[in-house]
Amino acid sequence: MLRYFDRYVLREVAPPFLVGLAIYTFVLLMNELLRAPELFIAKGVPLGTTLLLLVYLLPAVLSFTLPMSVLMGFLAGLGRLSSDSEITAFRTLGVSPARMLRPLAVFAFGGWILTSVLTMVVAPAFNYRWSQTFAKAVINRVELQFSPREFNETLSGMTLYIEDVKRDGTWGDIFVLFADPPTEPRVVLARQGALRVYPDVKRAVLDLRDVVQHSTEISDPESSRVWTSSRIEEEINAEGLFAAFTGEKRIAEKSIRALGEGLAAARARMLVLARDARDVERREVRPDDLQRSEVRMALYDVNQDIRSHRVELQKKLALPFVCWIFVFLSLPLGASTRKGGRTSGFTLSILIILVYWTAFTAGINM
Repeated sequence: MLRYFDRYVLREVAPPFLVGLAIYTFVLLMNELLRAPELFIAKGVPLGTTLLLLVYLLPAVLSFTLPMSVLMGFLAGLGRLSSDSEITAFRTLGVSPARMLRPLAVFAFGGWILTSVLTMVVAPAFNYRWSQTFAKAVINRVELQFSPREFNETLSGMTLYIEDVKRDGTWGDIFVLFADPPTEPRVVLARQGALRVYPDVKRAVLDLRDVVQHSTEISDPESSRVWTSSRIEEEINAEGLFAAFTGEKRIAEKSIRALGEGLAAARARMLVLARDARDVERREVRPDDLQRSEVRMALYDVNQDIRSHRVELQKKLALPFVCWIFVFLSLPLGASTRKGGRTSGFTLSILIILVYWTAFTAGINM
């Protein structure tokens, strides 16, 4: 059970902690949203999807802002106590620094637990959902790029003209020129149509109805053909639409368990490639031998994969542990504040966080 002294200290720490959590989370969320202005502004993604993406970002952002807010709460709370000489009064009453550390340790323990859950479990799952929703949102807005009464050559190998776009998204009075193969171009006229996009299987199909087709061989203009169809479905080359869409999880989207499994798999691949490299070196090959170059490139890729997994693994372990470091850092700094109270604590916490953030980012990019 927490005693009155512990509850008193926690009441001083909690308000600045909540203020810092709100400020830091807001700043980092706005930074993430502004990285994709084309998605949120230019392409007019629906409000529901935008809010959903915002929710998916929260766990990853909170895993950074929770430790920062813990530091702000400690420094601001202890700074207020020190400026009003309450810490001096505590010492006069026989409250040792070790005893004063107990409520702070309880608070840090709660921050460590929450940050660990967010970093190791919740944030990776939500990062994956964010990337999938983001990619699908981009793909689902592809049809809006085809403006009516304009010739469009966005898709490779074809020119598209749409007379009208209806409210349900279907097209009316369509002209399509298929230039592939170039030796036999084909013109298609249709009354109705739409572009069907299937992100999960990375396919895009042009669905046309009431169709008239005209085909001519360039080498023999007299061999033109004209035929009609009630409906056709043309598979189109839309690889560029799916460049950012993949079902495979990236490093930041893996849980702590998945990172361990990925690291073990990468190390196993490294052992196999190292054995292959020794076999290649024993053979008599030219310096520019293709096989040797391929093995070296594969070794480099696996090394990078191992490094990425190790960095992410260490990051997921280090972020929660920062709460404990801030406990021992904030007690002497906060208790020594004589003027300014909470304002001094806020300022000092921001400076420390800037230094920490700079060192953290530099360590990841090394």
